[in-house]
Amino acid sequence: MTAAETPPRTETRFEPQATVSPGLFLLVLNAGALAAGAGAVGFFLRMRDANVAPYTTEVLAFAALLMGVATFLAAARGTPIRVGPAGIAFEKDELVRVPWYGVESITLEGDAIRVRGKPVYGAPINELCRIQVHQAALAAMLAEVAVRMPSVSTPDVASRVGAPVAGAGSVLALEAVHVTGRRCAATNKPIAFEADGVVCPRCERVYSRVASAPRCACGATLS
Repeated sequence: MTAAETPPRTETRFEPQATVSPGLFLLVLNAGALAAGAGAVGFFLRMRDANVAPYTTEVLAFAALLMGVATFLAAARGTPIRVGPAGIAFEKDELVRVPWYGVESITLEGDAIRVRGKPVYGAPINELCRIQVHQAALAAMLAEVAVRMPSVSTPDVASRVGAPVAGAGSVLALEAVHVTGRRCAATNKPIAFEADGVVCPRCERVYSRVASAPRCACGATLS
């Protein structure tokens, strides 16, 4: 189909599953903040009198330790992942999206899944996703990969993660595919107008209507 004829699209956003109690995280964070505040007060008091607040250094070191633990607990929670026709997206400082044709490998590493691929823009990604934290997102991802990019599908990984969970995640609207300015996957030449682009219905590679072959590189029929 042409880019102009692409129907409305949606993707599913999966929140990471909590492996650490939110109450524990807040307790550690607040304790660290209180210790830092007490240490700061002690530091200023010692500037006036060196005999006051003798344990200021230890309190500040303890505060730093607690804040480090809080940072580790926050990082262990993981980041939300989106899965849909546009590919896989990781919600980092900014949204990093890897289209299905950009997915290079999905491998099992202990209790985690490593995803490697190339976004439309930016540096290649190399994400390690813990199964316990991202089970629903990984199951949805692997189900899509099996259909859209069977060349990188790995049944052993899918069996380790489990089947997709019906109703998991929240549905978000996706913009239509815009092809103006993007390069044809066959010729590498830029596409001048939206109507001149053909979007693969399976992996969403973009082709020029003039130069496109009957089939996409993923094997899907182009129309």
